[in-house]
Amino acid sequence: MNMIKQRNTLTTIVNNEDLSFVVPGPSGEVRILESISLDQFLNGDRGPDPVPEELSNRVNSLLIVPDYWFGNVTYKFQSRKKSIIEAFIERKLLADHPDLPDIKYFFGYIPHEINQKEKGLYVYFLQESKSFQLYAQLVKYDLTPHCITAPAFVWGEKLREKIPDFHNGGKCLVNMLSKECLLYFFFQGFFLFSRSIIFPDTQMESSEKLNTLTYEINQSFHLFSQKAKAGIDQVYTASSKQIDAGELSDTLGRAVKKLEDLGGNRQNAPAMGKHLGAAERFSLSDLSPSRKFLSVLHQQQRKEMEWVPVQTVGIAVGLILLLIFGAESFFLWKFSQPSLLPTARAGNMAETDPSQTILKYNEALDFLASESARPSPQDTILKVVKSLPANFVIKEMTVEVEGTPAVHIKGVMKAPGPEKLKNSIGYILDNLKKYFQGALSLSLQNIDVELDKFSDMQQGYQKYMVKFGFNLP
Repeated sequence: MNMIKQRNTLTTIVNNEDLSFVVPGPSGEVRILESISLDQFLNGDRGPDPVPEELSNRVNSLLIVPDYWFGNVTYKFQSRKKSIIEAFIERKLLADHPDLPDIKYFFGYIPHEINQKEKGLYVYFLQESKSFQLYAQLVKYDLTPHCITAPAFVWGEKLREKIPDFHNGGKCLVNMLSKECLLYFFFQGFFLFSRSIIFPDTQMESSEKLNTLTYEINQSFHLFSQKAKAGIDQVYTASSKQIDAGELSDTLGRAVKKLEDLGGNRQNAPAMGKHLGAAERFSLSDLSPSRKFLSVLHQQQRKEMEWVPVQTVGIAVGLILLLIFGAESFFLWKFSQPSLLPTARAGNMAETDPSQTILKYNEALDFLASESARPSPQDTILKVVKSLPANFVIKEMTVEVEGTPAVHIKGVMKAPGPEKLKNSIGYILDNLKKYFQGALSLSLQNIDVELDKFSDMQQGYQKYMVKFGFNLP
């Protein structure tokens, strides 16, 4: 599902020490809802309401941070077992960055062949201390990002789609923006590093800009050869009126290819008055999670998201089994009943007493009426699941249909504090009362809440054991 295109989503962008909240407009355009100082947001200097009220009901689908907030490294590693790989990466990152204990929560990796004999891992990770502070603050204000990426990763996916041999050798992309030029370097399909060349004087002659750009590109080629132990095979430019591929090719002394439409559909590209740096040329479709650009997520959050499909499949299988067993029970009951119609014996029709036949029909109708009035387990389960917030994980749910029908639920809820916990429970109560008449009498006093003493508070979250139940009509 393309979450970027949904009206209730937003994208958070860090650029030039500013934090911008970007939302899709009614006609598909992009607009900045508000930009605030990153330091003020991190330090909580904007008072009790640091974010606009309009963001309260939106999903923070993506956080875009500067390229240099990410680091990358290639490790030689033969195993392809996920648990062994992740434990190895955590240990290596903590050893290389002992001053960043949270680095182990924000990394991703891609297994690949370093050469014909050796297997390796391309590892990318957040390495800027502000990134961890920013994530904690966004979580605090219910703006937890669904994924975190950088412009270089988005460009990498776009280039992979446009260049057939992108995974071979070294590639350089020259992306000229309104106030700066960004250089992106990739090796064997993986992002290596980027550079930003600022042109402070907007009146600078184009020839002077070209000479400055040529010098910086040649310096970057030297840095690339040191990192990759190889040279650049091809230089590309994004479609732009501010740079001529032919002139750049002449000054560099090598071919420069122009990639048309690499900046996305300009009708859908951000049309905003304020400069957003490397993200200014991205369209809504470029930032869609379906594009599969590289990104990271808090490891705990990622594991929980991986379990969502499993839980969904489990509920679906449970509902199917309920339907199958229900149908089987109905047919067994039906064939176990004595015939209500006249029976044939010895070739003659033996007639039954009409009053007895009517009595049996009435009994059957009463039974069917009572069965139809009985709460449907599958319908009850679906309504309960719809009533629960995203931070509630069901551990046990019992639906009683015999005797006094009732529902009993046990689960775990994550919340940054008691006040947020109270709000989440209130959300559950409001939803349950919409679906179940028996839940109208349910209140906060009827819900058992116990702090999970065996869990540590991580990233501003605390786990609570929650238990409650209510009768079905």
